[in-house]
Amino acid sequence: MALKTIDELVNICERQGFAFQASAELTLSSSSPVETIFRTGSKPVIIYSRKISYDGTGLNAKLYRDSVSSGGTMIESFSANDLVQHDAQSVFYSGATITNDGEETRAPSFIFGNSSNQGQGSALQAIDEPQIIPPNSEYRFVLEGRSGSQAVASQVEWCELENISGLSNASGEWEYVGEDLLV
Repeated sequence: MALKTIDELVNICERQGFAFQASAELTLSSSSPVETIFRTGSKPVIIYSRKISYDGTGLNAKLYRDSVSSGGTMIESFSANDLVQHDAQSVFYSGATITNDGEETRAPSFIFGNSSNQGQGSALQAIDEPQIIPPNSEYRFVLEGRSGSQAVASQVEWCELENISGLSNASGEWEYVGEDLLV
């Protein structure tokens, strides 16, 4: 069987009803970052899109793996397919108590806005770098403001798969089992 690209896997998940999205409206200050927690269920996850809109001069978006938290308010998720729907196993939480920050897993996204009074802000800046996440894990999304207080809207899209083409967990450790492309 041929390996599927990330885009092909996302497309299949969208058609089979295993693609989801969640969004939140947040208030961000330069002195206090906003953190949301993403807890996966029993399936691997591909986060394939993060979109951020803001009304200030910009922000930084960071992603951490292996964070530890408790509590929080669940953020509602939605299916990207109205014909074939499944419930998401993964859940976003806001306002959780963070007891371990985790390890930064991606390079930060530095998003700059216009600093003029007439042109501040930006509509839905996309961070379209897929992140493959193992089952039963926790990730921490952090938004840091650049200056002053600003309103922020954030949307995340992900899909949940039984398996990811070319990856195996048969030995208890995730490994690539596809074609050796480096030879």
